[in-house]
Amino acid sequence: MSGFVQMPPPVQDRPAGNNQGRPGPSWQRGGTTTAKGDRCTQCIVGRKGCDGTKPVCVNCRRRPERCRYPEGRPSRTQVLRMLEEERQQNNRQQEIAEAGDDHGAVILQNDLTRGIDAGALLVVNTQQEQDVFVQGQRRLTQGQREWESQYQVLLPNFRQAQGGFVSLVQPFQQAPAHQPVSRPTWTQGAAVPVPQPPRRTRFTETERLEQVRERVLQSTRAYLRREREARLRQESAQQARDIVMED
Repeated sequence: MSGFVQMPPPVQDRPAGNNQGRPGPSWQRGGTTTAKGDRCTQCIVGRKGCDGTKPVCVNCRRRPERCRYPEGRPSRTQVLRMLEEERQQNNRQQEIAEAGDDHGAVILQNDLTRGIDAGALLVVNTQQEQDVFVQGQRRLTQGQREWESQYQVLLPNFRQAQGGFVSLVQPFQQAPAHQPVSRPTWTQGAAVPVPQPPRRTRFTETERLEQVRERVLQSTRAYLRREREARLRQESAQQARDIVMED
């Protein structure tokens, strides 16, 4: 007999199995998955863990008005887009109110889903412009009538003057050829031109009013655009500071 004691074979390590007898953790193969809890928009944007407490989670206790739970489980990009669209809509509503009070204008919302700068159409209240246009038309009509009345009064005088010039020229034309006569340069029976009534300038005045209206629209659009851009920059900076403070 040998002095060596035969040892039993070593036990081979077996991978831990799940409830289906497959290796690996249960959440990878056939195990029960834990449902992800609801998170508010602020926790999604700030990449924070949200306890899902409603109406206000733990992270939003200092500013409870910002704690909102979106429908479904949107991604961070979708939440940022949603918040940006809401902010744009609120800004445009405020601009509509300010324009209605200060400038007599209404800004129409035009497809906010296209992006941050979807744009808006400016429709100016045309009541004042209509009044100006009507007053201008009245002045033109009154001036036209005054000129026509003066034309009717002056026309006989011009015709009488024309007849006088003709009677003045005839003696020179009937004089003998041997008798030298100094003839004026304006003779030869030239008729005095009769003045014609002026053409109506209705379309010219309309074009001028349209140009004034277009300039008002352009200046109003530029002013509102500058105000909106400044407000957006301030809000973006404030939101960035809030996120940094919460982190």
